[in-house]
Amino acid sequence: MKKLPNFTMQGIDSLGVEKTYTNNDFQGKKLVIYFYPKDNTPGCTKEACNFNAILPQILALANIVGVSGDSINSHKKFREDHSLSFPLLSDAGLELATALSALKDTDDGSKKVLRSTFIINESGEIIKEWYGVKVDGHDMEVLEELKK
Repeated sequence: MKKLPNFTMQGIDSLGVEKTYTNNDFQGKKLVIYFYPKDNTPGCTKEACNFNAILPQILALANIVGVSGDSINSHKKFREDHSLSFPLLSDAGLELATALSALKDTDDGSKKVLRSTFIINESGEIIKEWYGVKVDGHDMEVLEELKK
């Protein structure tokens, strides 16, 4: 089974406080990592708000973090604008997105974060992957998978 690669990233916690995160911060409980292209865009906002709406149900089963290439300041504004209550990590160099194949090529030859979600078990193994996620209903799909 594929393991979550080691990572160190800047992020903000559920209260908007800056913090350095590593994969070790999430051991001992399942983890949902969801990648999204950009803060404060319609689809990404809807996805974050959908997860936030069922956060108590998710947190009963797993931790959850949102990851994009956006800056910490962008994440802070996104969290504040939408009252998000889970950590947002900044994969500015797209290292984790690259390691998990959560990138797509753009027309101009650059790379962009692909909307994708991963569930990692207590041992750090990736037990479920979604690529090219459609926002509508995905929050419930993730919750149902966590209940298994």
